[in-house]
Amino acid sequence: MEVISKRRKLAEDPFSLFSSPDRKTEAVRIILQSLREFGFDKSAAQLEMDSGIKLENENVEKFKKGIIEGQWDQVTSIVPEFNIQATKQSKIHFCLKEQKYLELIENGDFQRALDCLRNELTPNHQEDHEKLHKLASHLLCQSPEELKKTADWTGSSSQARQQLLKKVQFYIPPDIMIPPDRLQLLLSQALTHQISECKYHRDFKDTHSLLEDHMCENQLFTAKNIQTIGGGNEEEVWDVVFSNNGEAMASICKNTTISIWNFTEQGFTKRFDILNSHSHNVLSVSWSPNNDRILSTGADGVIKLWNAQTGEFISEFKEHTDKVTSSEWINDREFISGGVDRKFMAWKCAGEKQKLLDIRVRQLQKSENCKIVAILNAAINEVVIYNIETHEEITRIKEEDKITCISLSSSGNELITNVSLTDPHLNLWNTQTGCLIQMYKGHSQEKYQLKPCFIGLKEELIACGSEDGSIFIWNKLHGTVLVTLKDHTGPVNSIAYSRLRPHCLVSASDDGSLKVWSLTDN
Repeated sequence: MEVISKRRKLAEDPFSLFSSPDRKTEAVRIILQSLREFGFDKSAAQLEMDSGIKLENENVEKFKKGIIEGQWDQVTSIVPEFNIQATKQSKIHFCLKEQKYLELIENGDFQRALDCLRNELTPNHQEDHEKLHKLASHLLCQSPEELKKTADWTGSSSQARQQLLKKVQFYIPPDIMIPPDRLQLLLSQALTHQISECKYHRDFKDTHSLLEDHMCENQLFTAKNIQTIGGGNEEEVWDVVFSNNGEAMASICKNTTISIWNFTEQGFTKRFDILNSHSHNVLSVSWSPNNDRILSTGADGVIKLWNAQTGEFISEFKEHTDKVTSSEWINDREFISGGVDRKFMAWKCAGEKQKLLDIRVRQLQKSENCKIVAILNAAINEVVIYNIETHEEITRIKEEDKITCISLSSSGNELITNVSLTDPHLNLWNTQTGCLIQMYKGHSQEKYQLKPCFIGLKEELIACGSEDGSIFIWNKLHGTVLVTLKDHTGPVNSIAYSRLRPHCLVSASDDGSLKVWSLTDN
């Protein structure tokens, strides 16, 4: 109750924050720092004169200037004046002398570098033999480039020394030396907190004003169907996927047709159809990183590679012995696939292949950097989070009911599971900890697989179709339904979204259509 009352008091009287003289001094110092960072040195000097408060004392100013100018002996002598713990002084001393040592090697002054190692680094850090041995090995480097590579060092540039200043500042109390960009950090934290408290937040704008409290009004968020296009011979449209550059999309239909669509000023227009792409149903399609090819997987157990510009067949890959449910590109030369034959495979376009896991795969999803893969297990109610680079399992997300579809965030840190045919809902999970974050309800699902997705510039919204032809959009953090879109006459199987077209949403339905929606924040 005490915490709540303090929060209420602060909200009612924000200036109570500065009732303490110490807080006022801190505020003035932060303003002084910001003025200098913005280049308003005269204004900062005037504020110091008017307030009688200095940003930092003379020793701190000399310390900062000395690091930027490379006056290593001078800055080392200043450190004891800060009156900080001996262990922290030692760490600062090591960082400074290490920089001095490496710069001497870079300049070819090997004798002075050796003297620095023997007389300045070794006496004060004798316990760290491994570190000292590694530093000594840098004397053998034949060039500055080799030194930077072996020492994992950025050099002696002004920018590199600025980074060193930030590194040593970690050991200096903030009342002595204010951390850089302090005002910007505080404002960013305040805005982030306001957004996190906003139940109707949607992130279709890159920036938000600092001049007013952030608040989204639900009635100002609208979505309008601006285009309806066929899904290929008016068959059920099972899935739709944007290209990586947002300039095209691919859709798959029940009748094995793959359609490629171009984005134009007039909307989406068909580039071409690939008819009879597989001998049985097409189950997935994915774009190569450079958008010049697409992979399709089928119930016939075959993976096929197509030219995304012409529709020309390039090659096929056969190893699976049953339905290939999903595939994802890892780079322009490699991809992964999964099927109900308990094969999770890694492929090279040249034909080389490797089985990675024995798992019955219903669906695959990858992170934007292609390092994290989510594998929906078709045999049990779980999703395996897998690092494709190290071939190591990160965690397993377990549900109590059937998981029909999943969606992985671009960062790979969050996962949506579409759960249950009796009490349909979506769950949001943290893929690193395996913790449940939020639940979303409203859509209907009794027998179909409905593919959800993250939407918004920062993926702060969740969208999913419904068997009644609706599309639900939720606030990710709070689970609030922001809008329900109604125009389809059949189940909405899939939602496609590209952050490169933040106001555009495309839905695929059993009614044989693709619908393009304009998302508007009024």
